Amino acid sequence: MEFIELLREIAENTQPDNSGLWIAVVSSASALFGALIGALLLYSGVVRQIESSKEIEQRRLKASIITNERLRWLQDIRQRHANLYTQLDMQYNYLKRTIPPSSLQPILDEFSKAAMEQTNMITNMLISSDPEQAKLKRSLQLKLKLMVRCFFLKSQNKSQIYDRRYALVKNVAFQSMEKIGINTWKKIKKLK
Repeated sequence: MEFIELLREIAENTQPDNSGLWIAVVSSASALFGALIGALLLYSGVVRQIESSKEIEQRRLKASIITNERLRWLQDIRQRHANLYTQLDMQYNYLKRTIPPSSLQPILDEFSKAAMEQTNMITNMLISSDPEQAKLKRSLQLKLKLMVRCFFLKSQNKSQIYDRRYALVKNVAFQSMEKIGINTWKKIKKLK
């Protein structure tokens, strides 16, 4: 009988009391909760990384567009400035010749028209609040006034030549163009 009682005691002790089931449920719930938290943290990190990448790309795109436009503007204004001074130098050299003003007039008119167009285009491309650009605008206007004065004197058959003044105003214009180029490159470098 002792053996039977021992078996009964063993049977009573081995009957499920549902504690193992609860342990399994809690373990599974913890694993699921941990996986959910991990997935949410991963998702949050990926979203932040995507936003950061998007912001960086937008800044790069903006810097690229601004850089290209500034370079295009600088090249355009340099080209126009070179064309303008080609026209002005040719006018000035024609004025120095001993050609009668009447035969010289059509040529000077053609040069004057081209010079005025270039001057007006350059002036419209410049910003007056920028000191170097304002200086270039003033030098272009001074150059035109000087040319008008030279035309007037030539029409009066006076051979007054303003070589020093012409060279000075031209030098100021070219120095201003150089500084505008340097300032533009500095702005471009700051973008990158």
